[in-house]
Amino acid sequence: MGSDDAEVVVQSIQKVATAQAWAANAVRNIGNNQRSDLLTKWFGSKSSRVRQIAKQTANSVIEVLESCEIRTDEQECNKMPGVLAYVYPGMKNSQGQYVMFMCDASLNYNPLTGVLYHEAAHHPYSNRDDVIYGRGDCQELAQSNPNGALNNADSHEYYVTDLNTR
Repeated sequence: MGSDDAEVVVQSIQKVATAQAWAANAVRNIGNNQRSDLLTKWFGSKSSRVRQIAKQTANSVIEVLESCEIRTDEQECNKMPGVLAYVYPGMKNSQGQYVMFMCDASLNYNPLTGVLYHEAAHHPYSNRDDVIYGRGDCQELAQSNPNGALNNADSHEYYVTDLNTR
């Protein structure tokens, strides 16, 4: 493991607790019907269905991050230029921890906490997908295809990032 590989693992592990706190804050805000403007921004509405799915995703992220292993595989990362991280949904190690692979490119991404949330959202039981990437495209997706936005890991990442940083 190179020095960048070790650094990405260390920095990721340091941000796991923050990602859990962001998810817990999302659960609270949804439960208290606060910041529903962000639900509309990222998922196209603030309906009870949207609230339920966003809350379920946040709870799933908390569960995944409570027991996860951060790894890096530079050979795989090099095959996917620009990729910050990846998972194999449902993959666990021999201790039963969900596995997330972080790439060196994630060291330059802010906030790294959002990347962890995104990757954790791919694991069961939320099983979010990569429908589209990027803030602008995700906002457009929320208006043109709200169901797609609800299934999109990036949309969930931006929702919790905005909720916790703006």
